[in-house]
Amino acid sequence: DRDVDYLTLDAWVQNHAYGTGIENFYGLLAQSYDRSTYRNPELLHVFSAGNEGTSLDSLGRYRDAPGFANLTGNFKMAKNILTVGCADTVNRPLEFSSRGPAYDGRIKPELVGYSTVGSSNSTALLSGLALLLQQAYLRERGTLPTSALLKSILINSANDIGTPGPDFTTGFGNFNGYRALQDLRSQQYFSGAVNQDDTVTFPLVIPENAVNFKLTLVWNDPPAEINSHIALVNDLDLKLIDVRGQDWFPYILQTDPDPAKLSLPAERGVDHLNNIEQVVIPDPESGIISVSISGFDVPLGPQSFSVAYRWDSLEQFHWSFPTGSDNMPYDGETGSYFRWESTLSASLGHLQYSVDRGATWETIDAQVDLKNGRYRWDAPATTARAIARMTVGDEVFQTDTFTISRPPQTSVGFNCEDSVMIRWSQVEGASFYRVYTLGDAFMELAFNTTDTSLILQEKSIVSPLFAVEPVFAQSTPALRSPTFDYNRLSQSCFLSTFFSEALPPKGIGLNVQLGTVYGVKRLNFERLEGLNFVEIGSLGFPLSPAIHFLDAFPSQGLNRYRVRVQLQNGEEVVSESSSDYYLTEVPVLIFPNPVDRSEQLNIFTRIFENLQSVFHIISREGKLVQSIRLGSERESFPVSSLPAGLYFYYLENEAGVFKGKLVVR
Repeated sequence: DRDVDYLTLDAWVQNHAYGTGIENFYGLLAQSYDRSTYRNPELLHVFSAGNEGTSLDSLGRYRDAPGFANLTGNFKMAKNILTVGCADTVNRPLEFSSRGPAYDGRIKPELVGYSTVGSSNSTALLSGLALLLQQAYLRERGTLPTSALLKSILINSANDIGTPGPDFTTGFGNFNGYRALQDLRSQQYFSGAVNQDDTVTFPLVIPENAVNFKLTLVWNDPPAEINSHIALVNDLDLKLIDVRGQDWFPYILQTDPDPAKLSLPAERGVDHLNNIEQVVIPDPESGIISVSISGFDVPLGPQSFSVAYRWDSLEQFHWSFPTGSDNMPYDGETGSYFRWESTLSASLGHLQYSVDRGATWETIDAQVDLKNGRYRWDAPATTARAIARMTVGDEVFQTDTFTISRPPQTSVGFNCEDSVMIRWSQVEGASFYRVYTLGDAFMELAFNTTDTSLILQEKSIVSPLFAVEPVFAQSTPALRSPTFDYNRLSQSCFLSTFFSEALPPKGIGLNVQLGTVYGVKRLNFERLEGLNFVEIGSLGFPLSPAIHFLDAFPSQGLNRYRVRVQLQNGEEVVSESSSDYYLTEVPVLIFPNPVDRSEQLNIFTRIFENLQSVFHIISREGKLVQSIRLGSERESFPVSSLPAGLYFYYLENEAGVFKGKLVVR
C-alpha cells in the first residue's frame, strides 16, 4: 500500500523531475496524485513543469495558443501538487520553461526557481526547500505541517516576477527560501475548515508602516472524476475586508484560448477554478482587517484549508546575499550578485567593500539602484575575509563577514600501486586546509594539514573521492574545491607523459612531464641500439616536473627512446617507448624494407617540401604495378595488393629521380 510506504519510509516530499508529451486533460494519473495528497495531508508532490515552453498542444482546448498550456504530462494537471518552472539568476522567465494554464484554466506552474538548464533543477531546489521547512516546523511544533500549509507559505513568500500578479509563465513567483522560513518561524499562518454555505472569518492586525500585504489560501481538494471539464470539487471563496470596509478579492486570470488574453495581467474577482487563491493589498491602512473564507460549493465537506500571510515594513533594508556562510564569487568562477530587499524611500545607495575589517573601504559603485534589489560584482582576484556595506543617506547597512576566494586547484602527484599523492594550489591567507573524503553517505573530514599535498597509503584509502577546503584564521572556511576522483585526474605513477620530437638539424628532443619531483632521484634517457636500450644521458634530482633533453646525435632513420625514472626509495618507473624519424643526410627513406604484406610502407622525404612527387613500383618484369602521388613529407600506404617478391621503385619530381629495390614478403 503506497500510503503505508510514505509512513514507513517517513518520506513526505516527493520530487518528480520527469515528463512525457503535452497532455492537457484530467486523467487517471492526475486523479491519482490528487487522491494521494488528499489521503495523506502531510504529503507534498513537487513536479517539474517541463522544457517545452515553445511547443504547441495539438489536442486540448489550448491547441491554438502557441507558447501556452505545454506542461509535459497528465500528472501535472493535478490540483494538490506544486509544479515548478524556471527563471534565470536575475528573475527573468526562460523561454524553454513549460507554461500553463492547466487544461481547465487553472494557474500553472505555481512557482518558478533558478535553473538555466531545465525545470528538473529548479524542482529539485524547491523539493529540498520544502524538506527544510518541514524539518523546521517539526522541531518547533512536534508534528509535520500539512502540504496545504506548506504550499501556502511557499507561494505567499515568493517574489512576484514577470507580469505583475500571478501569470501562466511564472505562477505566483520565484520561491524565496529565506522569507518562507521567516514566515514559518513567525507563525504567520492559520488553518480552519468550512462546510457548504459556511463562512469563517479571522481578524488580522496590520501595523503602522506596513506595505505589500499578501495572503494566500490553499486547500487540498478531493480528486475529481476522470475527464472532468473542471477539476475543482470543493469551491472555497476568499475575501478580505480592510479597515474602511472595502472588499479585496483574489487575483484571477483570463482563461480563453487566445494568446493575447492569456498574456493579460491578473485582475481581481471571484475564483471558481483554483484551490489556491491570493489577495494582495499594496498599501494597507493600519488596523484590523477581516479574512473571510466561504464554502461556496462544498459537496464533500468539511473542507480544511490553510492560510499564510505577510507584509513588509517601510524604511527597511535587509541583505539577502552574502551572508556569513557565503563566498564571492559564489562558485569561485563567475560574477556574483549582491542581493537585498529594500522598502527605503531613497532610490540610490553607495556600495563598498573592505578586506581589513572596515579600516579602509573600496567603492564598488556610488550610484546603486536600490529598487533593483541586486548588483552584479566581479570580485577581485584575492583571497580574504570581507564585509560590504550600503550607505543610504546617513544610514549604513553592513553585510555579515563573507569570504572572497577561488577554489584550490587539485591534481595528483603520483598514483602508484601502494600510495597516492594528492595536492592543491596554495591559497593566500589560508591558515590550514581541511581534506574531506566520502564516508558512508557524505563528505567527511579526513585530515587537517598546513601543507599543500598529502601522501595516502593505498591500503588506508576508503574512497578515491576527495575535496580540499582552505581555512582562514578563526576557522573561517574559504571556498572548497569540487570533489574529485584521483583516479580520474591521473593514473600515472610519477611519469605523466613522455614523447619525442624531431628537431632537425639539432637532433631529437625528449620531453618528460612528471606528476611531481618529490621522491625522484634521477632520470635516465635511453635509445634502442640493436636489441637493447642504451643510456644516452641522465639528470639527477630534477627541480621542475617539466624536463627537456636533446639527443644531438640520433641515427639517420628510425630512433626509439624511453626514460627510466629512479626514485629515492629504490623503485623505478620505466616509460613506454617513443619513436621518431630523423633525416638530415639522406633525401628519402623507404621503410620497412623488406615489408610484410600486412604492413604499411612508409615514405619519408627531407627536401621535397614544395615539389609534386610521385612514387612508382615496378615488377621484375618491368611492368608498372602501382603509382602513388605524395601529398606530404610523410606518407604511408598498404602493400597488401602486391604479391610477395622483388620490386623496383623510383620516386620522381623536379629535383630528380631516386631509385631502389623493394622486397615484399
